[in-house]
Formats: sequence, C-alpha cells, structure tokens
Amino acid sequence: MTCAEARRRYTQAYASRRATGSGTPIEHGTSNGYLLGCRDRLTCPGDGDGTTCSEARARYREGRARAAGIAPRVESVDARVAAAKVRELSAGGLSLRRIAALTGCGRTTIADLITGGASSTRKITPATLSRILALDGMPRAHVDTGHFDPRATHPDRFATSSGQAASPRLGEGSLSGPTVAASEMQT
Repeated sequence: MTCAEARRRYTQAYASRRATGSGTPIEHGTSNGYLLGCRDRLTCPGDGDGTTCSEARARYREGRARAAGIAPRVESVDARVAAAKVRELSAGGLSLRRIAALTGCGRTTIADLITGGASSTRKITPATLSRILALDGMPRAHVDTGHFDPRATHPDRFATSSGQAASPRLGEGSLSGPTVAASEMQT
C-alpha cells in the first residue's frame, strides 16, 4: 500500500466516524473545531456567543500574525475617484511619469489607473488615494509647470548650515540639498 492510498483510507474512515458521531466530539466555536473539520459557517452551530469555528480560526490566525509583528491588511477603496483625478491631470498636460513623481506613487499604478489596466487597480489603498487627491492642495504653479521642489513648500526642512532657507530656484543647488561652499563645510 502506498502512502497516498493509506492517507486516502484513513481520511475516509475518519470522515465516516465523524459523520456517525463517534470519536471525540468537536468543540464548536474554537480554532480546534475548525482544524477537526468544521469549516462551513452555515452549518456550524457555533459556541454560546454565536462564533463559528471558521470565525474562531480567523481570529486566532489574526492574533498570531499581530503577535509576530505582521501589520493588519489595509482595506482597499474604490479607485474611480483617483482615476478621474489622474485623467484630469493628464488632460491638463502632465505626463504619467510627472504625476507619479508628484504623488509619490508608482508609475505603473498611475498608468493602470488612467488606462483601466490591471484588475488590481480597481481598488487602491487609502494612502494612494490621499496622495493623488492631495494634488488639489499643491500650489498651482508646481502642477502646471511640472516642476516640484520640496524646498519651495517646506523651506525649514532644507535649511543651509547658516540657518537660511535654501533657494527653491533651479540651478541654485540640487534637489538633494543646497550647495554649500567649501569654507562652510565642517571636517
């Protein structure tokens, strides 16, 4: 007899014992009840609180994941509002690459929103939605020209060593920070 045949026979015998009620009874409403074969939410009588074995198992697995440091799954939201906003920006003359840079989203995400591409973009995370919709609050000059320099909106984050805000004009430093003279550099 092969291992596969032995497993098949054991499973059939176990299922028939369970069906007749012999053996250890299933404690419904527990994760163990789910492991013992009670998997249908509709037929499980549940425990005193009405918790089915499937719900108990899901709660157990979620608790284990949180204990292991795995973050809970973020619920997705409908992407139609974001897709409309991306289409509006694209019709206004911004490239998809520029929209992706302005929002901090991936180019593929933006492209899928505008073309109705992958089925995964029918829904997006709330963070992606807020990034796309945040372009409404951005100074119009940055969106219209396609140039966005974070130093223009947050000069305090990009101060020079003398404490003055860095110039947001192009050519007067790089986007990674202001140009500092060699005499100002500390060794």
